[in-house]
Amino acid sequence: MKRKMLVADLLCGAGGSSTGAQRALAELGLEMELVCVNHWPTAIETHQKNHPEARHFVQDISTVRPHLIVPEGYLDLLMASPTCTHHSVARGGKPTSDQQRSDPWHIITWLTELRVKRIIIENVWEFIGWGPVNVRTGKPIASRKGEYFHAWIETIKRLGFEPEWRKLNAADYGDATTRQRFILMARSDGRRVHWPMPTHKKRDEVNADLFGTAKPWRPARDIIDWDIKGRSIFNRKKALAPKTLARIYAGAVKFGWPEPYLVILRNHMNAQGIDQPLPTIAANGMHIGLAEPVIVNMKGRSTASSSGEPLPTQTAHAQHLFSAEPIVLSQHNSGAARSAGDPLPTITTGGAASGERPGCARPMLIEPFVLSQASGGSPRGVENPIPTAPTGGAHALISPYYGSGSGETCNSVEETLPTITSKGRFGMVVPVTNSNGGAVARNIDTDPVPTMTTAKGGEFAFIAAQFGEREGQAPRVHDLGDPTPTLCATGRVNLVEPGPQYDILFRMLEPHELAAAMGFTTEEFTYEFAGTKTEQIKQIGNAVSVAKMKACVGAIMADAAPKRKTTAEQEYLEAAE
Repeated sequence: MKRKMLVADLLCGAGGSSTGAQRALAELGLEMELVCVNHWPTAIETHQKNHPEARHFVQDISTVRPHLIVPEGYLDLLMASPTCTHHSVARGGKPTSDQQRSDPWHIITWLTELRVKRIIIENVWEFIGWGPVNVRTGKPIASRKGEYFHAWIETIKRLGFEPEWRKLNAADYGDATTRQRFILMARSDGRRVHWPMPTHKKRDEVNADLFGTAKPWRPARDIIDWDIKGRSIFNRKKALAPKTLARIYAGAVKFGWPEPYLVILRNHMNAQGIDQPLPTIAANGMHIGLAEPVIVNMKGRSTASSSGEPLPTQTAHAQHLFSAEPIVLSQHNSGAARSAGDPLPTITTGGAASGERPGCARPMLIEPFVLSQASGGSPRGVENPIPTAPTGGAHALISPYYGSGSGETCNSVEETLPTITSKGRFGMVVPVTNSNGGAVARNIDTDPVPTMTTAKGGEFAFIAAQFGEREGQAPRVHDLGDPTPTLCATGRVNLVEPGPQYDILFRMLEPHELAAAMGFTTEEFTYEFAGTKTEQIKQIGNAVSVAKMKACVGAIMADAAPKRKTTAEQEYLEAAE
């Protein structure tokens, strides 16, 4: 019969620590009797789904009397994850009160009312700076930074423990996230604490170590559900925010367009390749998006295929010409575009509209122009001739939302962004032609790109004459259902057909993908979550990464494992070493 370990998980949440402990003890040949406390009923419901054998208590940790819910009077292991949002830099270090930062003190009650042999405490690394806040400003007092933390550590020592703490990265232990956290481990029996050895490293470090046994960090691509398709970033009912588009563009440039990549919608406009683990998953959760560049066939149903597949059949005269209406861009406030038919935005006296200060931003009139897919994608006025259009795909442009006073132009996506100011924003302009069915996405793994034809009565093609326009007259085009224009000795008539171009499918990662990154869901086990999608993401973002906690529990509980019989050969090798 396996020896049973009595374990408590305070502020257990969805069960990251509990799951890690369960897996570690099982590998050690031990069973677990689990006691769980959490104040959020939804989190306890999730915990019950996955750990039905545990004793569950929906109660605030500040009101719990340990000796009542653990009548045995002792614990082999106490795990706790005190409230961390008021220590985290994610909220700018702005605690609303000391009370909301006091959960660690309630752990002391458990250490005094019960005989606890081992403890593991998890928190954000900024926890080591825990101290009092200014009652007037609500911000931490810089000169007293870490005061409460050191008092708390001293209290733990006086109760007979020798605490040690380190910053551990979940990716180093097999989770597909680079979540870094404060981990404290201690024992009260006088035996030293053993820390787990990392099992994974950055891919470059693994390749550089010829004799190492570490595996490379688990990439994000391992946990992405590739059966879920994103939506085009264009023609959405609610347009994506300019910052989101800027991050999508930055990722496309940085991570080898047209390869898929992650878009991080917080902090510093980061993008990240899918060959790295996910960044830290926060409780609000909706900040990691997946961008997948695809090739859109502008014929038929305007379907999409993987950018890694061959282009669909091209016609010899395919052209891609797109017209834009005149708009006015304001160079202050939001910089929002407005129609040329609307009044100008407010003209300020601080130089934003001053002719004596040409270097300052001013409202700018953006004239109608034609975007050509040749010549670097540069725009030209509609009074100029239409440029020669090649047979290739479309190009994207980046348009600054601020002016240098000299008529700043668009940038090709092949170039770097212009200088980014504290209020500067960039819009991405990608020409998209829709057929009668809209830009419908195609499964990139199973559906081939259709052959492009001029079928359906010329619905997707037209005739363009190359002569005859008067000055200022718009270029003449003719539907294929009409006769061709007059043919002369020197004139030519072109057939214009839409061709393929790139689109980007974008979506946020789903809860089951985030759960896999945190180690909850594995190939052998699917973790179940209660609550709405928002509540599920909150539980995952607040959770302890499973593989990291499994490693910590395995290290601190190793001495409790039953002794294994060794062969004579093993004894010889150990003695030789």
